Parts: sequence; C-alpha cells; structure tokens
Amino acid sequence: MPLRVTTVPLFTPYASVQGFQEVTNGAYVTGWAWDRNDPTVPLPIAIYDGNTLLATTIADRFRKDLRDAGKGNGCHGFVYPLCLRDRKAHRITVQVAGSGVFLRDLTTGGLPRSVSRRDQPTPPPLPHFSLPPAIRWFYYSLLPVLLRPFPRPIYRVPAAVLAALRTLTDRDGRRLDRELLSALGLSCTVAARIQMQWSRCYRRQTDLLLVAQGDRLTPRWAAKRVRVHGVLPPGGAILVSVHHTAGMLAHLTLANSAYRLGSITAKPRKPSDRCFADPTLRLYWDRIDRGDALSFGDRQFTPREAGRKGLHLLAEGGCLLLYADEHARREPFSPLLGRAMTVPRGAVWFAQRSHKPIIPYMVIPDGRHWRLWLGEPIAPTQDALCQALETCIRQAPSSWDRIMAMAWLRAPAWNG
Repeated sequence: MPLRVTTVPLFTPYASVQGFQEVTNGAYVTGWAWDRNDPTVPLPIAIYDGNTLLATTIADRFRKDLRDAGKGNGCHGFVYPLCLRDRKAHRITVQVAGSGVFLRDLTTGGLPRSVSRRDQPTPPPLPHFSLPPAIRWFYYSLLPVLLRPFPRPIYRVPAAVLAALRTLTDRDGRRLDRELLSALGLSCTVAARIQMQWSRCYRRQTDLLLVAQGDRLTPRWAAKRVRVHGVLPPGGAILVSVHHTAGMLAHLTLANSAYRLGSITAKPRKPSDRCFADPTLRLYWDRIDRGDALSFGDRQFTPREAGRKGLHLLAEGGCLLLYADEHARREPFSPLLGRAMTVPRGAVWFAQRSHKPIIPYMVIPDGRHWRLWLGEPIAPTQDALCQALETCIRQAPSSWDRIMAMAWLRAPAWNG
C-alpha cells in the first residue's frame, strides 16, 4: 500500500516518536528521528516533495550530539541528497514511514518552507569558491602534483608568474584598489594603484599556492616564516579578524601560541555530507583539512553548536577564532570603511557571556616572510568591533580577501 501525506500533519511532540527535519535545501535534507518506546530500532523515513514520494531511507546514522542528549545510542540521524536542479519551488517534508508522523522543521517549528536551488544555493559560500571549477581543478589537483617533487613548499616564483597574468586581466580589481585606497585615506596616484594591484594579486596567488600545498605545511614550517608581534592574554581570548590571505599560517602560528585554539566553520566535515558538492570543492576541502586538524584538532564547531562549545572552550582558557566580516546581504548592517556591511555579532556575544577579551589580529606581509600582528583588547561592543576590523584592514589592505573586499565595494554607503 503506497504511503500518503495526511491532510492534518501529526507532529512528533504528540507521539512516542521524536525528531526534527533540520536542514533542507536544493542539495540535501538532514534530520533525526527515534522512538522512545523502542530506542534500539532505527526508524524508516519517507521523504516527500509535496504529495510525491521521493525516496525512503533509514535513520541509522550515528551522531554524537544525539547520544550526549540521551537519544538512545545516538544512531538516529539521516542525510539524503536531493539534487533539485530545475530551479523550481519544492515543498520537502519528512515522514516516519507508516506512522503518519511528520518531523517538525527545526527553524520554523512546523512544515518547512518551499525550497529551491535558486533560493538556497549550496554549498555555503566560503573563501576561494568564486573560482571557476576549471581553475579550482588547476590549483587543487594539477598544481600540487607539479610542486610535489620540491623538498618543501614553494610559492614565490609561481605566485609572481600567476600574479603577473592576473594583473593584466583584473579590471574589477583596479576599481577595488581605487575605492579602497580612497576609503583608507591613502594616496590614489597611478603608482600607488599599480603597487596595490600587484601586491593584492601576488598575495592572493601566494595564498592559493599555500592552500594547494596544505598537506605539507607544518607548525614548525610556519614558525620559521611568521614572526609574532604582541601577546595573547592568559586565560583565553576571542580572536577576530577579516578574511585575509595566509590565514592557514595564522592558524598554525596561533595554535603554537595558544593553549587551545578553536574556530567556527561552515565547512562540511563528514565525507557523506560532501558528496553533493562540486568535485573541485571537495579538492579544496581536502587540501585544508590537514592544516585545520593541526591547528584546531576536534575544536572546529558548526554554527549550530558553536555557542555551547565555544563558551566551554573559553571557560577552559582556550582561544576562539572568528572571522567577523561576511559578504551576505542581510540586516542588521554595520559601518565598515564607510559602507553598510554585514558584521556578525558573534564576537560581542561570546565576550559578554564569557567575560573574555576580544583581540584583533592580522597576518601582514613582511619582506620574504609574514608578521602576525596581535592588537590590544577592545570593548565588547559592535562599534568597537567594526573599528577593530577597519584597523585590521589598514594593517595590510592588499591582504583582505578578494571576495569580502568586492562585497564591500558593492555595498551601499553607510547613512547611519
């Protein structure tokens, strides 16, 4: 007998079945479900698009958060790829097969909203994702093979060659350099713009080359090339900066200086969760995984768990690393170099609840090497956070991540 969608959905709080439909977008649907009366038996899950049955699966994936919350043995999660590529609206619902019980949407508390690939693009935007797939394949697949014969990571000569090619074709970058120099109150002469453009292209290519060789970078290699200017306060701190080049070296260096270093990431951590992504994106994630493991270990928190685990890390005297600039266009906005930008309030939230200082930092090019600048503690307010981000950018304007800088360029002027 085929499964049917009931007219009046019966949600889980009124049955022995508990669970939630957590993430639903054009690429996949995730959640969990279990029966309190029979916790050892995994539940069958039916996934619908409106009234159409798309697939059935089993909620038997192990999740540590479920086990810690007392949900049986924790083997009650599910992930199913959707791959909705038609750009039409879809109403994806999840039902415990044969029971008539719908899982509540975790964000709305009821049935999920209509989703489409256009409305919720996946995977979430991260640094370097603006590169075309062919370019990503070159940097993260072909280039590491070509550089493997060298005894240690190299970047200077290849970065100079690639930067020269990029400088000739980067029209948007020329406008960005002009506007950024003007916003910082620096000279906008032709020579200053050319120097800014070359430095920005060279730093970006250096960063791409370092990421491509991320499996060969070690804390010892980074310690020889990054000089630390400043000190971390004892007892833990919240480290904030803008997205910038050589970030992987900053992570490795900070991991050597801090007792315990943690971060908040939107990167899919499980191989099964990456199956929906473009293969070149998976190459990028694979390249940075080892560097992140050396820097953060198991202290890479998802946004859903960051509040609880981040406060716990700070209470133990660790340091929490946050990037406080976004290219998302959603309110509330904050002033950043005279433009309205989305500046996450997470750093202020953590500081107010943990009573730990907020320390700005930035990796600054210093001749053939780098300098890790650690600023003075700032007040736990949004205005002070925005001023600290501007200070970070002023330390090395050419090192500001291109994606974030272009988002700033396209942002409207701040009117207060």
